[in-house]
Amino acid sequence: QTDILPSSLQTIGLALLGILVPFAIAILTDFYSKSNNPGSEFSQLDLLVMLDRVFKVKNITFYTLLILVPILFWEISDNLFRILITLASIVGISLMIKTIIDVYRWTKGEKWPYRLDYLKNCEESEDLSNAWNSVWQASQIPVNKEAELLEIFLSRVENLVKKGKPQIAYGLILSFSRYIENRSPILLARDITVDKFLRLRIDIYKMKNRKKQRDSWYWEILEEQLINILKKLPEIILHKDKQLLYAYLKNFTETVTKHLKVVEESVVAATFSLIIHHYCSCLLYT
Repeated sequence: QTDILPSSLQTIGLALLGILVPFAIAILTDFYSKSNNPGSEFSQLDLLVMLDRVFKVKNITFYTLLILVPILFWEISDNLFRILITLASIVGISLMIKTIIDVYRWTKGEKWPYRLDYLKNCEESEDLSNAWNSVWQASQIPVNKEAELLEIFLSRVENLVKKGKPQIAYGLILSFSRYIENRSPILLARDITVDKFLRLRIDIYKMKNRKKQRDSWYWEILEEQLINILKKLPEIILHKDKQLLYAYLKNFTETVTKHLKVVEESVVAATFSLIIHHYCSCLLYT
């Protein structure tokens, strides 16, 4: 009877691998399609997500070994070690089932949870810049998802600034600026968005003056790019929805007033220059 358990675990493991094969074919087909059509929406992001979050080849290999290899030592093991072998195989089976569920959901079109998870937790590297560039290129993003994306994006840039990584932060801000016309004016005019951008402007100014060393050039161009975004916003909002411009200017003024109470005089001066630019834009176009 003790021989039934290892053979059952082995059978389950092989059955799961058999179930995974057709899904793997579907994933690889999707991967090949996106690789050959880099201009399609979210193509670069989805390639990264598939390899890092959905169909992780290294993990699948590890899970397979975790299920099958310990069983080879069943006959020469004592009862305690057999318990450990059983637990290892059960863990491997559980992880394999989770992988199958992830691949199944992806092939069925449930991609947003995996995209958002990747963008929240991706390591701060070139892949992060490529992923966000792929996001902002897209022009057909559901508004609720775009709101989540914008919140994640601004939080990640803010963290990069606080960690003193202007080079990566600049890459992210540049990609957003490049495709800013694709963004929803409603989201751009929100008080939350305005507040985040203004806080970024203040944090970058402070870090630029604190980190006067080899990264000073990146702090300069990061600050310049962020200011360019702030200057673009009223024109973009006005072009898409004139009524939203007044809401944006109101939110901007209230947010600036709130922050002016806690920042240095030099930042105050720079902020006032931005306000003047925004109001001039309003007067010119209305």
